[in-house]
Amino acid sequence: MIHIGKTYIKREKSKSFLCSDVIINNNKITLWYSIDTEYENYLCINRADAFVMALLVQAMTFNHDIKCDDPISAKFKFFLTKQYIPTLSENIKPYHNIKIDSDITTEPYKNCGAVGVGFSAGSDSMYSVINNTKMTCKYPLTHIAVFNCVNFEKYEEESRNIFINNCKALQKFANQQKLKLVALDTNFYEELHWKFTNEIVSMRIISCALALQGLFSVYLVSSPSFTLEKFNLELEDSTRFDLLTINSASTESLSIYLSGAEADKVQKITQISDYEPSYKYLHSCFSSDEPGKKNCGTCKKCKDAQIILYALEKLDNYNAVYDTENFKKDLPKVIAYYLNRKDPIAKKIIKLLKENNIEIPEKSIAIAKQIEKVRDIMSKKIN
Repeated sequence: MIHIGKTYIKREKSKSFLCSDVIINNNKITLWYSIDTEYENYLCINRADAFVMALLVQAMTFNHDIKCDDPISAKFKFFLTKQYIPTLSENIKPYHNIKIDSDITTEPYKNCGAVGVGFSAGSDSMYSVINNTKMTCKYPLTHIAVFNCVNFEKYEEESRNIFINNCKALQKFANQQKLKLVALDTNFYEELHWKFTNEIVSMRIISCALALQGLFSVYLVSSPSFTLEKFNLELEDSTRFDLLTINSASTESLSIYLSGAEADKVQKITQISDYEPSYKYLHSCFSSDEPGKKNCGTCKKCKDAQIILYALEKLDNYNAVYDTENFKKDLPKVIAYYLNRKDPIAKKIIKLLKENNIEIPEKSIAIAKQIEKVRDIMSKKIN
């Protein structure tokens, strides 16, 4: 059993905390969301929505029913119990069809009518900003959101410092785009230890949006760079079923939508390459977790971004965020890497190079053939 106690506000120095005392298997912890005190009214008090979403994976994995002392928004509870939990428990082996014991409320939570999007400066969130700051779009952005709600194991001890530094870097971007930045901290990675970040990332992000129902009437979740045809119920990566998660997470006052699911990585970066702020802020890196610093340039995400920009003849615009000269030195090896990759994005990248008349070096072809030979030899030995 997971027992989510009544929500309450605690103040400490310049911060306000939305808290709940939670009992998990007879162990009591206090979970909180934290924001600058001047924005305290944004926090959603007297509803359990955010805490239920934050604890959902843990509850389903260990077969814990959830009991809430505060009510849950009626629409949210309906979709959780009638759609989301049954679908996941039926299709993902470790998950159980748990029950949620709570009252419901149909009263919309009073909010400011803001439209927000989570922003990391990666290609997915950058694409969302570009496509939702036009006055012609249905939900023009008012805020970018930075949430400290998941931890990456190698950064665990530094997570809060990284979060603070990210907020400082992204505040400059927000100011330039005439958007407001809202920063929400949590103690999830300290109290809810979960090794597999990708399994919980979507639920945790949405829980933070639910905690800010006093601010947002619309919240956009940036879809990862794969199209809707890649929808899959995979335990290892909750972003694969974001469409289901997001369609189950709205309340009477907050509508949550998926942004950018229609475009793949090549399409997104093609559009981003014409967006001047991206020249200073694009942050596509696995290895560096801080926008405003140079990307590592060597991880898969960095390679993908750079080779697409190279194919578009836009890479030189990104000297501030990539070591473009080093990338060019290794270009034959990089292109060989994409010639050998069999995934759809790699094929689209090679096609883009050819369409834009970018020469594929003979050396790249030779390296690719050599790699293929080695792969075949190794495969025969294993078999």
